Order: sequence, then structure tokens, then C-alpha cells
Amino acid sequence: MNRPLLVVSGLAVLFTTLGYCTVLYHATVVHHLADQASFLAGVIAAALIGVLSFVGGLLLLIAARRQSPK
Repeated sequence: MNRPLLVVSGLAVLFTTLGYCTVLYHATVVHHLADQASFLAGVIAAALIGVLSFVGGLLLLIAARRQSPK
């Protein structure tokens, strides 16, 4: 893959993860929906997906950095 595509993809994934975490924060802390056990299980799963998304974005940026500019 070319380097600019990796950089743009990595940044897009990081910004999407930021938006995802903002929605997750507002759903749990601001609106106090964490009182229900089933919702809490969903929040834990969503947090895991957010962490994996963040790691994926960082890996894309690291791969772009390792490519030699041509």
C-alpha cells in the first residue's frame, strides 16, 4: 500500500474511534444508562471494540511510518 493511503486510513480510524468513545461516554455517564445489567454488558463489549479500533488505527500509522518514502 502507498504511504498516504495508510496515513489517511489510520487517521480516519482514530477520529472514528474518538467519536465512538464520545457516544459511549454520553450513553453511560451523561444519561445514566449503566444501571441495567444487560446494558452494562453491552458497554463492556463496546469498550473492547473501541480499544481494538484504536489499536488498529495506530498500527496503520506505524505501518505508514515504516515505509520508506519513494
